[in-house]
Amino acid sequence: MQKIFNDPKKEILYLLEFGLRVYTAAMMFIYGAAKPMQFSANAHLEKTVEELSKSELMWVFFGATQFYPIFIGVIEMVGAILLCFRKTKVIGAVILVPVLVNIVVMDVLYEINTGALANAIVFLLVCCFVLYQERLRLKVAISKLILPVTNEKADLKALIIRNGIALLLGVLFYFLSASIVSIFIKTFLR
Repeated sequence: MQKIFNDPKKEILYLLEFGLRVYTAAMMFIYGAAKPMQFSANAHLEKTVEELSKSELMWVFFGATQFYPIFIGVIEMVGAILLCFRKTKVIGAVILVPVLVNIVVMDVLYEINTGALANAIVFLLVCCFVLYQERLRLKVAISKLILPVTNEKADLKALIIRNGIALLLGVLFYFLSASIVSIFIKTFLR
């Protein structure tokens, strides 16, 4: 077997990370592919809302539309595929972390079975482990994104103006995207 690193500790960590990534990616891909079939609003239609348990209520809510489970499933599958490859594993982990945090929170709040919660926590920890392993590269990438391009100290006034404009654009994009989504839903999903 060809050595990847000269340091045995780094080699063991890499192999451990790779094995965990492949396992997590396979499971997330399966869960993502099954997402459209997972939620069924019709399964509990004979009950009133008051009669539904928290988990049944969540299932009915997510099953009320076909689009949302498909959307979440596609995000899970894309994140899983990206997690498989060394050059895209960070992007895959960044995509999957918020999805998995949401799953963990929903599993806790809606009292979903503990097996599903345990799996989500394990997958979340694997993604966090991947990001931790790449922390130095992430630090460099983030610092390149947020620090000024020049080596000179940025003028405080220019920095405030630039960040203010960015904030205003962010708010504008938020309202534009909310309007576009609202129009899309009213036009195509009704």
